[in-house]
Amino acid sequence: MQVPKIKASIAEYKKYLSSQRLLDEAYWWKIQSNFQQSWDIEVTDFSKMFDSCFQSQVSRRFWKGHDFEPKVMMMKFIELNKDMVYSLFKDLFNEEKSIDGRLPRFKAGCDSLYEYFKETHPHNVLTSHYHHKTETIWRYLAFRFPTEYAMVEFPSFTKTLQFWGAQKPPQEFDYERIQKLCKTIHHFIKQDDELNQLLAEKTGLKENFDPTNMMNTAHFLYFSFQNLKN
Repeated sequence: MQVPKIKASIAEYKKYLSSQRLLDEAYWWKIQSNFQQSWDIEVTDFSKMFDSCFQSQVSRRFWKGHDFEPKVMMMKFIELNKDMVYSLFKDLFNEEKSIDGRLPRFKAGCDSLYEYFKETHPHNVLTSHYHHKTETIWRYLAFRFPTEYAMVEFPSFTKTLQFWGAQKPPQEFDYERIQKLCKTIHHFIKQDDELNQLLAEKTGLKENFDPTNMMNTAHFLYFSFQNLKN
């Protein structure tokens, strides 16, 4: 990636933020904060806890959409086999283990649970467990570990990297490489005091704004790709 191009995009991002009263996507940070406050894997009522983690009065786009019901499906998995879902999340959120192993195991676990779900619910109308896309599982990590992971939409991420002059952008969701690339971009965001002041204001977080939160980078990536299309 070419640093001057990234910095030019940051300059455009700051212009955009300055023109906004409040970001339309300010709810991203609120949803993440709600997850942080609600997540407790050791609670007795796992289903109630999981449900409370994904609540918003503004938007449910991260867990509900057209043919996209990951929250509904995970709630059904919890009902079906709470202990297995507990183990899947316990493993996924174990940062001492390699990310290259955790995500595939989570996907495989969801595949297994979904096969059992179809056997026990032959008339169900849900066509998938909706965790086959890495971005969905990655979002759990971004909510759980805000300073380590940024939400990524893979096709748009690759196109943005190409615009910034990346010679060989990842052609598939290479977990460790994606994380390293996001942290590299995050370094520029985190170090820009003017940008962080704007984000603190435009997200409505003000004194609660955290420059180390990689949701800031996720939103910058989102803006940069949208800017490419305009």
